[in-house]
Amino acid sequence: MLVLRGEAGIGKTALLDFAVEQAGALRVLRTRCVQTEADLAFSALTDLLHPAADVLDRLPPPRRRALRICLGIEDPDQTSPASPVTTGLATLDVLGELAPALVVIDDMQWMDAASRDAVLFAARRLHGEGVALIVAERPGHEETATAPVLHLPGLNVEAAGELVAVVRGRPPGPVQLQELMRHSQGNPLALIELAKQGDRRTRDPATAVLPVPEVIAAAYRSRLERLRPGVRRGLLVCAASFTGEVREIAAALCHSGLRELAEAEDGGLVTIGDRIEFVHPLLRSTVYHDASPSQRRAAHQRLAQTGAEPGSGHRDQRAWHAAAATLGPDPAVADALERLGEDSRVRGALRETHRAFLRAAELSVDDATRARRALAAATAAQLAGHIEAAADALDLALRAAPGPRLLAEIEQVRTQIGFTRSAPAEVFTAVSGMAGNAAQDAPDLAATLWTTAAGIGAVAGLVAQASQAAEHACHLARGEQSTMDAQVLRAHTLLLTGDSASARRILDTWTTRLAARNPLEHGTEVFGFATMDLMWLDDHTTARAILVSAITEARRAEALERLSSLLSVLADLEVRLGRWHAAYSAAAECQTTAETLGQPLLAGYGASSLARVDAAQGNQQQCLENAGRTLALLLPAGADLVTPYAELALGQLWLSLGDHDRAADQLLTLARRVHGLGVVNPVVFPYHTDLVAALWYSGRHEEASAAVADLDREVGRCPTPSNLATLAHCRGLVTAEETETRQAFEDALTLNTQLGNDFTTARTRMAYGERLRRARRRSLAQEQLTQAAAAFERLRATPWLHRANGELQIGLNRPRQDISTLTSHETRIVHLVADGLSNREIALKLFLSVKTVEYHLGNVYRKLGVRARVELVRLWSGT
Repeated sequence: MLVLRGEAGIGKTALLDFAVEQAGALRVLRTRCVQTEADLAFSALTDLLHPAADVLDRLPPPRRRALRICLGIEDPDQTSPASPVTTGLATLDVLGELAPALVVIDDMQWMDAASRDAVLFAARRLHGEGVALIVAERPGHEETATAPVLHLPGLNVEAAGELVAVVRGRPPGPVQLQELMRHSQGNPLALIELAKQGDRRTRDPATAVLPVPEVIAAAYRSRLERLRPGVRRGLLVCAASFTGEVREIAAALCHSGLRELAEAEDGGLVTIGDRIEFVHPLLRSTVYHDASPSQRRAAHQRLAQTGAEPGSGHRDQRAWHAAAATLGPDPAVADALERLGEDSRVRGALRETHRAFLRAAELSVDDATRARRALAAATAAQLAGHIEAAADALDLALRAAPGPRLLAEIEQVRTQIGFTRSAPAEVFTAVSGMAGNAAQDAPDLAATLWTTAAGIGAVAGLVAQASQAAEHACHLARGEQSTMDAQVLRAHTLLLTGDSASARRILDTWTTRLAARNPLEHGTEVFGFATMDLMWLDDHTTARAILVSAITEARRAEALERLSSLLSVLADLEVRLGRWHAAYSAAAECQTTAETLGQPLLAGYGASSLARVDAAQGNQQQCLENAGRTLALLLPAGADLVTPYAELALGQLWLSLGDHDRAADQLLTLARRVHGLGVVNPVVFPYHTDLVAALWYSGRHEEASAAVADLDREVGRCPTPSNLATLAHCRGLVTAEETETRQAFEDALTLNTQLGNDFTTARTRMAYGERLRRARRRSLAQEQLTQAAAAFERLRATPWLHRANGELQIGLNRPRQDISTLTSHETRIVHLVADGLSNREIALKLFLSVKTVEYHLGNVYRKLGVRARVELVRLWSGT
């Protein structure tokens, strides 16, 4: 794929023409996108693939049907909506069937969004198909950021002089050429048009220099003014047409009007074949925008009366022409646009859905219908992530003075917008008030609002209030969807407060039905929290399956607003399972999408997952940056149930780097914060293993034992496999009796292996190996440590790999003196001393201060009974 990028008139189309001329035996597919068609879903794709209609029957049935729906050959339906992913694959299939082929797209900045997504989806997957794609676009409209770009500059003076000589039949003088270059900036089209005008514009050096597009438009305007009125009217109809098809223009103008266009063809303004095409988009724009509003409406009215033939692939033209020709409310046109909006939604084009419903609302006669259509427009825009457009549509709906029920629906959409953007506590207060007001007139809508309140209340850390909101929702819910949503949020608050058994019963009832639902028909909170709950209950397989399916649906409909939410939970899930590459990919996409849409809560959640992976892999600078980004985004908003993940990442970072005291302090602060929120389920914020380890290895054994006792009480209420594994691991760390220690670690290993988290399993093996080595079970210790090291290496958990290897080295070269009293941190420092590192070098390597290293060495000297560094090295080496 190659992108030609340059301003209007720079010569992009000429280069595309040259490429087509050089195509030889290649099958050529070509389209030129038109600004007036930007609102017509799949209009560009229809034009591009029309010559390849014979290939469609060779496609697999699902892709063939998806493409036929998008091209307007088949009618869409609710049961089998077209998917942009499937459409993209179908487009790729068509191109593959045509290979070797050349695909040429001009003015891609005006390609409708649905076509663009399908084409770019296919383009990114073109490798060995034998298909070349060349795209031309203007600067500032970059739709193809990842493709190689050929930037087209203006002509130099010498080339400009040659071009003017061709146009005029004689070379320009030096002064003339200098003025032409001053006004054209070397733009070839501007040079041509100015040269045709002679010296009228460039004669006076004091003449102001206009932007190049205005120079070209002025030149075109001068030529248009010399045409007869009938020719100009005909050109206006051509400019208003979406397709430029001769049969459509002939029907709109009658054949006498069509014959008058021959004058424009003779004047080099258009070409006439199967279509009437302007020689340049700027000419078309000049023709259209120089006409008066009444003249433009008259042109659209002529086209609306001709319409598009059934099956032409442009079923929505009649509605848009009629809308452009209408001055005031028109129920027939509004109804047609509403049908178009429904078709666009089913075809997976949310932006086109928004535009159709919004225009339908503007043309509606009665207030109730206007409000309903404006709400549909707002919903589509909100799902697509176009929040300003959604807000404008909601304002239109509110101005229509909707009744209580519709008002509640409007506020629900507004709440969904604020869910990931505004301070959660403020949104909770507002939506709770709306829910209370709606309870009498619209109890089912009140249930939906209470469900949303429960979700946003949980994010704000208002756990008790969120639980009450979920109970209100369950009480008012009517119908399957409303009841399901309310129950999911009830399960979520139950898990936060430690009642995993009740939460499990609720999810067992609803999970299968939830998995079969369209996530776009539910609030942001429902699918995100449902899959989060399944993750907390260790049903990872089901959680991932629902997330992947929901993400696919969000991509299908271009529902970016939902996509970022679902990706945030998927990233968290992959982090917990030690699938760090997948976690990083999901979290990075979540963060980028959320930042683009202005969703600080989700951007922060995604960044926290990045920080947790960075912490485990020892990427200190990246971890600090991502954790800092999370806190900067979430602390001002008061997202108290999300910020702890950043604090968890920092504690895990210091632990991985061996700074146990710092890790312990960080994690103790986190523990106090979590308990203050009322969250008593260890799986929600899995810091307990790290906290107990940090306390134990820093010599704070009583605090470590107390932390295990607290954990034991919490796990008693939530005895899920992951919680039990965490408790067993922590017991193994602090238990003094060897048999009990070994049993605890064996239990933890069994559970972690069943859960499938390689990193957690490796952490348990390493801790187990350390205890076995100190108990002089050298062969057993080596077995556990070797497996741990292999897992850490595979996961690129560099600091943990160094620690495991250090333990293995100690086991192989154990000094005669008993070193079982040394902590793991002290052991690492001694190992580095034996390698010849100075205290400063050790401090740098372990990210400690020199004084901290000296403090630990002092403890080592005391425990081993040595007085000098050389004695320590001799003791360690066994000489």
